[in-house]
This record gives sequence, structure tokens and C-alpha cells, in this order.
Amino acid sequence: MAIEWVWPALFMNTSAALADPLFRQACGRRARLSVSRRGLAILRRTVMNNPG
Repeated sequence: MAIEWVWPALFMNTSAALADPLFRQACGRRARLSVSRRGLAILRRTVMNNPG
């Protein structure tokens, strides 16, 4: 009886523990790419506007 209840919970927790970092990593990569592109564009503009 206890095993029937514990096993699905254990499985869900394990899959969540494995999926969460992967999900975060994917989201982090996307966010980083978009931010870095935007940041580069702003940096270029700043450098062009303020030479020296």
C-alpha cells in the first residue's frame, strides 16, 4: 500500500528534478542569446555615438 503511493511520487519528483535544470538551461540560453544580441547592438551604437 505504501509502495503504491511512494513510487509515483518518487517517479514524479525524480522526473521533475531532472527536467527542471534542463528547462532552466534551455530558457537561460534563449534569454542569454537575446540579451547578448541586444546588448551588442546597444554597445555598438554607444561606441559609434561616443567615439574616444
